[in-house]
Amino acid sequence: MAYDLKAAEAYIRESARARGMDPDKAVRVARSEGLAPGVYQSTLGKNGRREPSYGPFQLLVGGEGTGYGKGLGNAFIEQTGLDPRDPSTVQQQIDFALDQAKAGGWSPWYGAAKAGIGKWDGIRAGEPSGVAPTTQIPVTGSGDTMAFGGAGDDTLGGDAMASTSNPGGLGGLGGFARSDGFGDWLSAIGASLMSSPSNNPLQGFSENLSNRQGQRQRQDALDIARAEKANDRAAMRSLLVSRGFTPQQAEAYSSNPSVANAAMDGLALDEAKREKNVTRDWLRQNHPDLADLPIDVAVSLANQRRSSQKEANDASQRESLAERYGIDPNSPEGQRFILTGTLPAPDKGVTAGDRLAIREADDIARDGDGVIGLLDEALKLSPDAYEGATAGARTWMGNNLPDWAVPDGVADAKTAQATKTYDNIITTQALGSLKAIFGGAPTEGERAILLDVQGMSSQPKAVREEIIKRAKAAVQRRVEFNRDRASELRGGTYYKPRVDGAPPAAAPVAAPTVPASDADPLGLR
Repeated sequence: MAYDLKAAEAYIRESARARGMDPDKAVRVARSEGLAPGVYQSTLGKNGRREPSYGPFQLLVGGEGTGYGKGLGNAFIEQTGLDPRDPSTVQQQIDFALDQAKAGGWSPWYGAAKAGIGKWDGIRAGEPSGVAPTTQIPVTGSGDTMAFGGAGDDTLGGDAMASTSNPGGLGGLGGFARSDGFGDWLSAIGASLMSSPSNNPLQGFSENLSNRQGQRQRQDALDIARAEKANDRAAMRSLLVSRGFTPQQAEAYSSNPSVANAAMDGLALDEAKREKNVTRDWLRQNHPDLADLPIDVAVSLANQRRSSQKEANDASQRESLAERYGIDPNSPEGQRFILTGTLPAPDKGVTAGDRLAIREADDIARDGDGVIGLLDEALKLSPDAYEGATAGARTWMGNNLPDWAVPDGVADAKTAQATKTYDNIITTQALGSLKAIFGGAPTEGERAILLDVQGMSSQPKAVREEIIKRAKAAVQRRVEFNRDRASELRGGTYYKPRVDGAPPAAAPVAAPTVPASDADPLGLR
């Protein structure tokens, strides 16, 4: 439940006028307290507990179990029998708070000093007007409009209501009578009458007035400083808690900024030490001979070793690739490739068409290895993924609806995520790669595999796993065929007679073609 801030402000103005108080200053105090969006209850706290202050004037309901002493909220409950935690009591809270301020000043409200309002500013402003407030404050959530102080419509009365003020009679001197300066004058006159000689009763008026004004200014400054200190301490508590201190530690340190800063510096040093200890432990496990060196030096040397080890691993991988592609690792070209990754110059006598065919064969072989890896991953996910015609709907529910909204028997987040990953591998990644590998003229077997893969998400698990295995076997045959083809083209043996006595194929113009006598070189039909 919330209350209408504009209606509350209008009521504060009316209630202040009824008590002969300055409505603008009353509103300023309320705005510095709780007359703001989202601040019906105070947003401050201590020892991990939110301050139990409520309403436009933040009436504190303290006592046992709250972590706070009793405040004006407790007095409000005892006096009215109402609870300031209930927003429907806002009108009574405003009347109570302004009565308290009228009797004792703004000192109980730290926000007043923060807003530059002294203890008696806007309070000593003459007699009440005797006109009861009539503003209605709508309370959101109750469905009712609550009328306080009399009948009338539920509008705020526009800006005219908020800005209207009565300067008083006597040609405007009434305004001065409602100021703090008038109170200073009265006090100075009284002090002068008591301290000056009878023949000059106002002899000490100037001095007394100056003393009175100075006293009030010092009190105002003290109130402001007290409020600022309280706010600074609250901010320091929040900062300390955010840095990892317990609420109890934050409360203890926040009273002294020097101690608080030292505590945060110490915490930062502790964190740095922990990081160094973690690094030192890693060095002892992976590079024990470096563990006793200065940390920066040890880390630099360890990084150099990792870089050297990576280069060695890369060289070892390139040596394996050289052997796979028919490059002699002991030849100068092979050594250059192993050490630098630079491929040997094209073999002499290899035509431009053959080089294009070699690149195409290498690409297909490389892409085929990647697709085989994707298909292996899909095989692992398939047992955990949904199957059947409802697989898509169950996957959507498991990934998009909260757990409590979907029975586990219908969908669960783990299986839905496995299904989503499975579908992504098959339809987004593997299918496109299969089309590229099989090319524009796939065999009948390959064409059947493509069609089966496109529609296998909703198939039973056993069926789709069989499709994946067939696709994997077809890709493997393509990979082996193209790898052998590239190797033979590089070695110059592709066009030579076969061991089985088959006649050599004719040399291609742009790229080698499959000999016409071998109708299905991959054995897919």
